[in-house]
Amino acid sequence: MIPTSKINQLLKTHQPAFVNILGPTASGKTDLAFQLAEAKPFDLISVDSRQVYQQMDIVTGKDIPPDFKFHPNKLLSYYLAPAGFKLYATSLVPPDETFSFGTFLRLTADLVDQIAAAGRQIIFVGGTIHWFYRFLTLSFDQVFTPTNPKWRQKAKTLPLKDLQNLLAATFPKQVESINPSDWQNPRRLIRLYERFQFTPAAKDKKIIKKLKAFFSQKNLTIILNPPTSILRQRIHQRILKRIDQGALPETQKLIDAYPAGLPAFDTPGYRQIIDFLQNRIDYDQMLKTWFQAELKLVRQQKQWITSLKKRLPPQHFLEITKTG
Repeated sequence: MIPTSKINQLLKTHQPAFVNILGPTASGKTDLAFQLAEAKPFDLISVDSRQVYQQMDIVTGKDIPPDFKFHPNKLLSYYLAPAGFKLYATSLVPPDETFSFGTFLRLTADLVDQIAAAGRQIIFVGGTIHWFYRFLTLSFDQVFTPTNPKWRQKAKTLPLKDLQNLLAATFPKQVESINPSDWQNPRRLIRLYERFQFTPAAKDKKIIKKLKAFFSQKNLTIILNPPTSILRQRIHQRILKRIDQGALPETQKLIDAYPAGLPAFDTPGYRQIIDFLQNRIDYDQMLKTWFQAELKLVRQQKQWITSLKKRLPPQHFLEITKTG
């Protein structure tokens, strides 16, 4: 069980302006957030780059209780729980629409005021750890950067080592903040080069200034981080559960309506199910590769957690490794 009594004591003594609950897949983030929001005046903002998509419910693990009522209002849509709290940033856009970290920040800038006006506080909850890393370390000045087609065409021909040398020579200070996995990823380095050389527009500068003031406030970050051995068991069980819940029909319906190659489907589960539905792999291979994809995601999430812990003051986070 997650020690909610200890968390409640920290909330009382620490009095944070907002709370973050983050962790790898299957660590119990959503359940904990719901428990806290049922007891205190919190609203939730989901920090999940895949749960923002509509119709992608089972495989992404939204796990929205059936008695939660959805209130559509474009990007300000939310689920209302019977206990009275709201869950934002879930089921907002169709799978063929881009939803970036920049979109998330613009939405958050609106929600900060809206939630405060209702006399409530915010819990950010989710598994997209690199988004947490960016807003908690205030490293989001360049997130509204547009793409540069000419640069991308040239950069795609460069070896990884050349990209690394170019960034290190041009932006020596900025490269210190690059995550080790991103440092080995040419696509990420190409995007980071664009971001490092970009100057935001005036309206985006206002959003950045506002959010930096908000995220600079005292906060409490709860990191649910069970051992990988425990997560392996939970992930295996969750995959079988999602199959029983209708993961395959959900995916078939999606690819009947949208191109199967959409970036939104590049998430553990969908890509493997699509391969099975299109007869590229058999059922057992689908389960095996789905499981492997989830474990790869867990490794990436844990790397981001390690990086984030190095940047947070020790008194600002609570890491829980035993979660039931």
